[in-house]
Amino acid sequence: SRNNFTDGLTLIERFLEARDDSQMLVLKSYFMTMTGDLAGAQALIDSFNDEIKSVPFVRGVIARIKLRQGNANGAVEDAKIAYEGNPSTKSMLVLATAYDLSGQSEKSFSLLSTHLDNNPKDLRAMMLLAEKKIAANKDDAISLYQDALKLDENNSVVLNNLAYLLTEEGQLDEA
Repeated sequence: SRNNFTDGLTLIERFLEARDDSQMLVLKSYFMTMTGDLAGAQALIDSFNDEIKSVPFVRGVIARIKLRQGNANGAVEDAKIAYEGNPSTKSMLVLATAYDLSGQSEKSFSLLSTHLDNNPKDLRAMMLLAEKKIAANKDDAISLYQDALKLDENNSVVLNNLAYLLTEEGQLDEA
């Protein structure tokens, strides 16, 4: 199944028994991080040469390790390099988290806005930006949640948050 990192680690281990492969080692470091083996993942990354350590995906793994260790300030630069190298939803979420946890919420907000401008169908980014806008601009949050419903009309989080905001705004019929 998706995101089953433990099974993925088992498969990678079997593969690596047959042959040494740097890409599989990189993937192993990611899976180790995702299963909580931060020390093992860091030790594996420490064994990589500088060229591999500079790959944006590896920098994203490093950022995840730092975040899980509570070092959000240290994670920002690695997460930024990972996102710039691959502006995916996952790398955006790591960078946004690093910004938020390091007290740079305005940069997180800007990142989400820019990412959504460039990826208008990114539901996770849309939902996160809408959530951030609830306190600052409920009308914008409502609009974003309405757009999110166009992408996934059965999303319970979107439906709940939209109903809550519409109720707060006295729009009971729409809620």
